[in-house]
Amino acid sequence: MRTGFDPLVSKEKPEITPLHIKLVSLVMLLLEYAITSAATFVEHQGRTIIGPEDIKRAIKKEAMSFFDKEDLESRLEEITQTMTVDIQEEAGTQSIRHTIRTPVDADEEWDGLVVPDEVGFEVPTGTCCCEACQSMTTVHEDWNNWDVDDDIVKTFLKQQIEKISADFEQV
Repeated sequence: MRTGFDPLVSKEKPEITPLHIKLVSLVMLLLEYAITSAATFVEHQGRTIIGPEDIKRAIKKEAMSFFDKEDLESRLEEITQTMTVDIQEEAGTQSIRHTIRTPVDADEEWDGLVVPDEVGFEVPTGTCCCEACQSMTTVHEDWNNWDVDDDIVKTFLKQQIEKISADFEQV
């Protein structure tokens, strides 16, 4: 069935609502915490490169404590305001272009930045005994034991992280 609407060809800008901005801000903040945790863990382990396993561990670690962060609301507000200003500035200066990126384009862009799978990152255990490193070394067990059944948001978050993790395992 043809609708006459093709979002890839449409000249109209998609509407970006405050809800969109808030949701993207939440994801950005979770990833910010995760990247910081991964970097700290890698540094404490005496390594210089953050590997895929470090990122997976850090995302799981941060997801489990994300909604308990003391600075969650203030950091979320900062990111939301920054995004809102950026979107308003972009809307005033240029139009949003719809482009199609093929996986080949993405690989070319990231070539040299992505560490090949052959490097084989082994996450050492016990090199550092600080609380942050201990939680990173036990995160898979903690993740499996994380009970989210009574919280629909945490349940959704856990399911999505597991799905993404499984997708990366297949690659």
